Amino acid sequence: MKKLLRPRNLLILFGLLILVGSFVLTAWVRALKGSGLPSREGSYVLSGLESEVQVRFDRWGVPHLKASSLADGARAMGWLHANDRMTQLELGRRLASGRLSEFAGEAALLLDVEARELRLRKTAEDVYSACGSESAELLQAYADGVNAWLQNRKGDLPPFYSLTGMEPEPWTPVDSLCFSVLMSHGLSFAFGRPEEMRFHWIRYFGEGDALAWMGEKETVVAQPILALAQARTAPIDLSSAPPRPAGLEAGGSNNWAVGASRSATGKPLLANDPHLDISLPNRWYQVHLRAPGYEASGMSLPGLPGVVIGQNADLAWAFTSAMLDDHDLFFEQLNDQGDQVRRDDDWLAIEKRIETIRIKGGREYQVEMASTDLGPLLPEDPVLGLPPRSLSWLQYQPVDPLAPFLKIARSKTLDDVRKAASEFLCPAQNLVAAHRDGGLMHTILGRLPQRGIGDGRLPSPAWDRRYHWQGLQDYQAMPYSRDPDQDFLVTANNDVREQNFPFPYGHHFDTSHRAERIRQLLEGSEQWTLETLAAVQSDVVSLYALETVASLQGEYEGVAGKAMQALQAWDGSMEIQGTSALYALVERFLIKGIFEDDEQAAGLPLPNEMWQRWRLLHVLRNGATPERFDDGRTPERQESRQEIVQRALQDAWVMGEERWGPDVSTWNYGELHYWNISHPLGDVPFLGDWFNAGSKPMYGSTTTVAAFGGPWRGFRQGITYGPSMRFVTEAGSPEKAMAVLPAGQSGHPGDPHYVDQNALYLKGELHETSWSEQAISEATVSTVLLQPASGK
Repeated sequence: MKKLLRPRNLLILFGLLILVGSFVLTAWVRALKGSGLPSREGSYVLSGLESEVQVRFDRWGVPHLKASSLADGARAMGWLHANDRMTQLELGRRLASGRLSEFAGEAALLLDVEARELRLRKTAEDVYSACGSESAELLQAYADGVNAWLQNRKGDLPPFYSLTGMEPEPWTPVDSLCFSVLMSHGLSFAFGRPEEMRFHWIRYFGEGDALAWMGEKETVVAQPILALAQARTAPIDLSSAPPRPAGLEAGGSNNWAVGASRSATGKPLLANDPHLDISLPNRWYQVHLRAPGYEASGMSLPGLPGVVIGQNADLAWAFTSAMLDDHDLFFEQLNDQGDQVRRDDDWLAIEKRIETIRIKGGREYQVEMASTDLGPLLPEDPVLGLPPRSLSWLQYQPVDPLAPFLKIARSKTLDDVRKAASEFLCPAQNLVAAHRDGGLMHTILGRLPQRGIGDGRLPSPAWDRRYHWQGLQDYQAMPYSRDPDQDFLVTANNDVREQNFPFPYGHHFDTSHRAERIRQLLEGSEQWTLETLAAVQSDVVSLYALETVASLQGEYEGVAGKAMQALQAWDGSMEIQGTSALYALVERFLIKGIFEDDEQAAGLPLPNEMWQRWRLLHVLRNGATPERFDDGRTPERQESRQEIVQRALQDAWVMGEERWGPDVSTWNYGELHYWNISHPLGDVPFLGDWFNAGSKPMYGSTTTVAAFGGPWRGFRQGITYGPSMRFVTEAGSPEKAMAVLPAGQSGHPGDPHYVDQNALYLKGELHETSWSEQAISEATVSTVLLQPASGK
């Protein structure tokens, strides 16, 4: 025994234990990485199928489904989405249900509280109750497909389940509708709750200055709201405020169509690139579904059956966010007991209930859920100076969200498309469609609330019923265009209204520069092809940047003059290298010098980036009083506009020269503007790098057609949103369509289709798709047969 305990023998024993442990760990990691891989070959039983469904995959993992009924097609789509994206499905339903803390612990508690407060899961339940018979049938069929995949795997599930110790619960139709609600939430609240931001500005800067600074002089502030703002002028101490979930960064989107007179083929062409979150896995899943009475190819949304953006044999359609204001905040007056809200001279009871959030480790957190007749009642926030407030949101009005997309996919004419679009509620979209016979159309997919008093820009007094919503605005009065004289249509989150539009529409549009750049390019040719149209999607000239530079014209001293000279010689191209880096730094210093000093002094959270750029250009066009240019960090003197711009140019040049040298043509914009290709599990110890896909310097900006943006952290901008897919097609010739996803079809890091499209995506290239039976057969690299259960 003593011999075994000698130091030399102990070292040998310790070494052997380490060696065995490393072998065990390596084997475990290898098994984990291989668990739950997608299946793209073989035959599988799918309970509930009426007949066999054939699924043929091309080299990019894009499935072509052939089913004997649309219900069977929905079952197959549920199976396929689970096959490639089960972790995404699991995380999505938990996010909407406020159940992330069950595996993520305290780190996810704020997200869970917000999901519960906004009633996201409850909203999905209400929406399901409003679904028509066909939608309900397809949602159940889709759920059957997901559950069949889970059953087929017999415990061989993606790494998420082993890493978290979670077991997948059976999929339900409400789980699917959570994804519709999440998309609506992400687009409706891309700016957070801007009514609160405007209220903060008024309380700190005063009504006149705030409205002028916002460029919203025509806004009428309700007197009770103005009185509340004037009574709460003390700066906000954000350090004492409880942490809030990170706000969403608003993206953007482009869609356009050119008519036959501008097409080299004599048929209309259509392009779309929605700008959404571009983390892993991708937001979209490309699919081609063929069933009696339904054939469409394009992009589906994991979690839901059917094609959302795409084409059929007669026409093609595309979306951008219409940026409509579909939610309002109403400040409330509560009685002394806190159980009633005032309505004119009456008092209404507040509905309350307690929900429990289970947290990993066994702790529970109680959330009081309160509601009024106007919507969820958000609790008073004494730190931010906000009273209790009710939230009205169009999504809380239950309407079948699936039926309009089914009808669009079956449409034969543009009139069919518009009729289907009128049945959708929110989030509102600019729908551009092109027909094989040459017709072009722009219409709104979605509706607007009819407000009593006010336009929704600021909170309204809930106790005055005159401010309450009065129903929906007339759909026929919404923006609409058909076969324009210039024979092309463009939308890019800009304001598409004609002058003297009859009712409040929206307040959060992007500037018109992306749309203007697309129009500028389209006007330059009458021989457009799908390849040249796709090239427009990667255009990096920023008309916004050029206009900003033009607004800085003046005489500047020293290196500021050198910076101005370089910007004046620049063509506005946001390339990875060159003067784009100088412009980005100048813009950041301008925003810091004009806005952030005042907002930090007031304790105000910074506005969303899209709002920042609109505001910057507005102020530089002399849209603010001289006092607004004063740097609040130097109380001993008042800076002028000239001094603030001089300082921004100077500081940008000095920083750039220190980093990259005196030759501005070599400055590295990609060092400032980069994409960390990350996965929600990318922070898992030891395995995080396996889920993530590296970092890439990126061209473009938030204001170019190739729109890539995200929050600035100091003087670096990590990309969080960009083109979530690119799609171009010829109306009536779906076999010519091309598409690409950031990353790929699969959500499994061990699958070949996890990031196989990234090389194309980064170069601005698209891959071909197939439509005809012959083309599908020639492109097929593997086949799955989904079989009915025995005895069916």
